Amino acid sequence: VPTPKCQEKCVAGYNGTYESDKHFGSKAYSVRSVQEIQQDIQKHGPVVAGFSVYTDFLTYKSGVYHHVTGKMEGGHAVKILGWGVESGVDYWLVANSWNADWGDKGYFKIRRGHNEGGIEGRISAGLPKLWIYPLFLKGMRKDRLEFADMYRCSQYDASKYLVQCLEKNWEVELKKKSPKLYVALFKTFTRHHILPFILLLLIECVVRMAQPILLGYVIDYFAGQDLITYDHACMASGGVCLCTILYIMFFHTTLTRFMQLGMRARNACCTLMYKKSLKLNRLSMGKTTVGQMINLMSNDANRFDEFALFASYFIISPIQTAITIYIMYTYMGWASLVPVVLIIVLIVFQLFMGKMFSKVRLMIAKLTDNRLRHMVEIISGMRVIKMYSWEQPFADLVAEARKQEVSCIQKSCFLKAINMSLYSMASKLILFTSFITLVLTGDVLTAKAVFVSMMLFNYVRVNMTWFFPLAITFGAELLVSCNRIQVKFIMKFLQLEEIQIKSTQNSNNLFKSGTNDKQLPEVSINNITAKWSDESPYPTLQNISAHLRPGDLLAVIGPVGAGKSSLLMTILNELPLLSGSIETVGSISYASQEPWNFNNSVQNNILFGAEYNESRYKRVVEVCALERDFEIFPFGDKTLVGERGVSLSGGQKARITLARALYRNSDIVLMDDPLSAVDTSVAEHIFDKCIVDYLCDKIRILVTHQIQFIRKATQILVLNDEGKCLGLGSYDELQSRGLDFMSILSDREREAADKRAKAEDRDLKRTFSQSSFDIKTSRTTSLAESLMINDEEIENNPQIADEGRETGSISGKVYWTFIKAGAGPLLFSTTLLFTIVAQAIYHWSDYFLTEWTDKNQNTDNINISDQNRDRCCEYSTVYYGPRYLCLTSTQLVCYLNILSRILNRFTKDLGIIDEQLPSTSFDLNLSMTQGVGGIIMITIVNPYLIIPAFILIVVLIAARSIYIKSARDIKRADARSPVFSHVSTTFNGLASVRAFKAQKLFERQFYVYQDDHSATFMLATTASRAFGLITDGLCFMYTVIIFAVFMVFPGQLGAGEAGLALSSALMLTGMTQWGARQSAEMESQMTSVERIIEYSRLPQEAALTAQDSHKPPPNWPQKGEIELKDMSLCYEGSDKPVLKNLNCVIKSKEKVGICGRTGAGKSSIISALFRMVEPKGEIVMDGINTGSIGLHDLRRVLSIIPQDPVVFTGSVRRNLDPFGEYSDQRIWSALEEVQLKGAVGDLPG
Repeated sequence: VPTPKCQEKCVAGYNGTYESDKHFGSKAYSVRSVQEIQQDIQKHGPVVAGFSVYTDFLTYKSGVYHHVTGKMEGGHAVKILGWGVESGVDYWLVANSWNADWGDKGYFKIRRGHNEGGIEGRISAGLPKLWIYPLFLKGMRKDRLEFADMYRCSQYDASKYLVQCLEKNWEVELKKKSPKLYVALFKTFTRHHILPFILLLLIECVVRMAQPILLGYVIDYFAGQDLITYDHACMASGGVCLCTILYIMFFHTTLTRFMQLGMRARNACCTLMYKKSLKLNRLSMGKTTVGQMINLMSNDANRFDEFALFASYFIISPIQTAITIYIMYTYMGWASLVPVVLIIVLIVFQLFMGKMFSKVRLMIAKLTDNRLRHMVEIISGMRVIKMYSWEQPFADLVAEARKQEVSCIQKSCFLKAINMSLYSMASKLILFTSFITLVLTGDVLTAKAVFVSMMLFNYVRVNMTWFFPLAITFGAELLVSCNRIQVKFIMKFLQLEEIQIKSTQNSNNLFKSGTNDKQLPEVSINNITAKWSDESPYPTLQNISAHLRPGDLLAVIGPVGAGKSSLLMTILNELPLLSGSIETVGSISYASQEPWNFNNSVQNNILFGAEYNESRYKRVVEVCALERDFEIFPFGDKTLVGERGVSLSGGQKARITLARALYRNSDIVLMDDPLSAVDTSVAEHIFDKCIVDYLCDKIRILVTHQIQFIRKATQILVLNDEGKCLGLGSYDELQSRGLDFMSILSDREREAADKRAKAEDRDLKRTFSQSSFDIKTSRTTSLAESLMINDEEIENNPQIADEGRETGSISGKVYWTFIKAGAGPLLFSTTLLFTIVAQAIYHWSDYFLTEWTDKNQNTDNINISDQNRDRCCEYSTVYYGPRYLCLTSTQLVCYLNILSRILNRFTKDLGIIDEQLPSTSFDLNLSMTQGVGGIIMITIVNPYLIIPAFILIVVLIAARSIYIKSARDIKRADARSPVFSHVSTTFNGLASVRAFKAQKLFERQFYVYQDDHSATFMLATTASRAFGLITDGLCFMYTVIIFAVFMVFPGQLGAGEAGLALSSALMLTGMTQWGARQSAEMESQMTSVERIIEYSRLPQEAALTAQDSHKPPPNWPQKGEIELKDMSLCYEGSDKPVLKNLNCVIKSKEKVGICGRTGAGKSSIISALFRMVEPKGEIVMDGINTGSIGLHDLRRVLSIIPQDPVVFTGSVRRNLDPFGEYSDQRIWSALEEVQLKGAVGDLPG
């Protein structure tokens, strides 16, 4: 809703004039963070903001507004008057800018701290100033910049806005025969960046090309040309300086816009992938992994950032090269056309290199997918791996995957080395051929021709042999990434979406009709048949029917693999039907078999975004037997559950999952074996008080193995191991038909080994992860962000702790560790030496040309021809020396790629170390040596110019120290782990998320995490460009000084010397800022090394194998007698013992049952036996203290059926025997004992 045009007239009776009421601020500036906005309001009064209006805002009347649904309708100018808290929700008090009818008498309350509608990203407190520089000063004053000190994401960079724009174009593209993702991306984002492209084209092809031409006039003056007067030379010098400052100002601005373009495309793709992942059905979830999706979101999506930065040069570089050739033709005639052949050869070669890069990139992506898949499995099953002493085979598995990946990365490094070598030698090779051709044809080599050509071809070298190849390389890699995203995810997700819409259409219609009080809730299952995979030879469910109304309790029983859970999945539309139909009327809640929790408070895990109702909440907690658990939790129901519920016992997780289903107050409640993870007394309490009494008016479907409870069910569905119905009816009806429940009971007991473990705690009792005791404020909002709490509660309740990060500069030990892990000190020193020698010869070749041209200027024409031939031979020698050294140096730097033995830290960190850090190190090495070489050349011409050079270096170092302090903190805050963690959590609990219709809630939380990352990413990009602007500004001042000195004190300066000094000064402008920024960028990227090293220094377990003197005998233990002597156990982070002074003796061959309610410490005894946590006291096994031997010596003689089943990708045999120690007969025998021989034998392969 655009703001109406202001009327330039006053209401009747008002004595003031329009002109007298207009007020102008003395200055204007922007404020971004919440804290800065509040401070400015307190100091200067209301501020003006831009606010994007969505459809749901049009009906706003009162309360605190936050955007939920609807598209963006337009923009609105508002004034922020102040802030407050209403019902625990922080808000801004906003005044409408043009009438008093909209909102609450012309005022709005808009949620504060969430950048609603971009209101916190577009604040003007009066002309915008350079807003980034105050952040540098703040970073210098503070020990560490916190996330609250940084600016929020712009409205037009917000994930929700970007994905909406992309979806519109993607839907149009889908109507085509062969839709392409990159076409939709191009249509979505390119049109807003046409103006920056045109600006970059003008400054590269007009402004920059004018510099050498004007420099030529200055050189003519020093050469004594009569046509160039002193005034003309001064004007030409001023023109060179003007071109320099124009280039500096617009170059950094346009590249910032292009980086923003890449970020927007990346965010849109990541958000689209996440939204599509919410529509995955169970069958498709088995065909992909969290690791693959995270790899696409990190490594593949990052190609948008790289391509956007260099894409413009795919067009600009050829145009600039053509202009350069034309200018050179006017100076050197036909000799300037010789390099054209070389340029064409280079372009053809780069096209070939682009194809090579594309192939290598695809190989790396596949190998990275494979490594990440292994890592996700290992992290999820770490406890089981340790208990079975499987660390080494899995470490070898990941090491082999990493070895293959690094081998492919080394190929990529070799290709990059070739590219960088061509970059180093291209301009000199072009100059060499031009000068040699010119001299051999009998022309004179002048200083003007040399240094104008040198500058022009240096620009060509950067743009044509560096930026242009990178545009080809990143373009090829981006096409690969787009195809991977499109083929692996988006196309598949769209097909799945259509399937789900068809399967849920009837359900939605019935639900609508069921809300008008004419139709009661019901579930009608009509002769359904379903199976999980087309490859499966037999259906999972066959010909199942049932009809349920309010008050009905359907108990579903049967042996393992009968399809009990699959029946619930069909009701939730997770499992597609082959035949039959399911019709539901009413809302549905679901308690999953595997408890699913997200990293937030216990209360938010129960509420799951629903409105808090105190009486209902307390009642649900009571019937789920959670009251006693809340009493022992350190923060009651505000205690954080940890990632994947790690701080809860198995029974606690199961009851919280059940409480979530109950609190929804749905018409239909699906419960998948909720009683298996709790003890007998708690199971009775939950069944009687919760399932029977509390849910008495609901439709209940209970999957259970607790047959003692089924008598109270109104209907019982009995399934056999083929998924067929053996009987449906009440308990008495089925008994009258002769159904033998005892046979079903025996089936249940056959799987008791698996189910009994679920009645025990997982591994913790009254202890919780360290995050439960951490009172740090989170930088992101909770999942249930719609339920805010007041400030006093925030102070007293635990928050999700920020990811730990270091402070201050990167330690020298980190650099030393990186060097040792990569090239080693010797190879690293050799690389530096070769670079220095190469640059010395490189600059000496320029000085040689200076002497040559000066002698030509002062020598008789008779001797010029012979002298030129001699000089050609010498120049050839000087030219080819540095080319060889540059080639060697480049390859050495590329092989500095660290071969990290650390398995994984975030995929982005390892990706930075693999691909970005070596290139940054090389750029820094090259830039520093070239910059120092340029200053030395200037000093040789005029020694007094060392004084401003020294001042330049000192100021530059000071500016860098100010910048790098803030840049490090911004980089450290830029970790994307919250995004990836949220994706993993969503993927693992996808069925629950969809059952509770919480997709929008999880989408909003994804937007928050992604927008936080976008804010820090753009802040880092802008900060880098702002620092580049400062550095280039300092170099510009140095250049002005050099021109002024030469024009004021020309002296006996020759044309060659003037050309050498002035061209070297102009080269410093871009090279110095690039080197300074790369030094800061390298330090920022070294935080990735620092973060990985941090994980390598985590506390370690005891030794895996003991010394020979403490090794147990080979045949130990023979009896299996266990004695506990004053054994106590405390978990890390808590001084409260879980087990206290246990003393007992378990004799050989005894079968001992450990009883106790949930949270009593039963699983903790297992942890002590396996030394998962080191106990106090003694555990003696067959006369040997288990604490004195190695962990593998102990764990290899123990066996366990884990509480949470874990299966790894690979063959069944590898899951049973990862060491390859047992025969096929032994494997089949074990499968037969657990009744899996037939099922495994029927599998393909």
